[in-house]
Amino acid sequence: MAIYNAICISTLLYTCKGWTLYRRHIRALKAFHIQCLQTILHVHWWDKIPHVEICRRAGTIYLEMILLRRQLRWLGHVIRMPGNRLPCHLLYSELPCSQRSVRVQKKHFKDHIKLYMKQMRDPICQT
Repeated sequence: MAIYNAICISTLLYTCKGWTLYRRHIRALKAFHIQCLQTILHVHWWDKIPHVEICRRAGTIYLEMILLRRQLRWLGHVIRMPGNRLPCHLLYSELPCSQRSVRVQKKHFKDHIKLYMKQMRDPICQT
């Protein structure tokens, strides 16, 4: 597990700090993570072991939580930066027009982080 966390997870989530993720991206990452854990633990799909139990046996947490932890750590780093640095300008900047163009991604990084912060304040998610 130490090798998996050090090599595979680090390579998989390289530069994840600035990703804007949609549900389909999270599902694909989570499927890969669970498949790797099943291979390491020699668990097959017909054993019908829930993902929570697989993560518990492996001594790890969901990949989504690892990703969120890395993004929030990077966000805290950017917030503490001096205001003249480029990451601060990008994080706090606003678009000059009020509407996004047709070919631009629908969700910005700020929207992604706000959604996670809102979910973390929700008492249902904290259990």
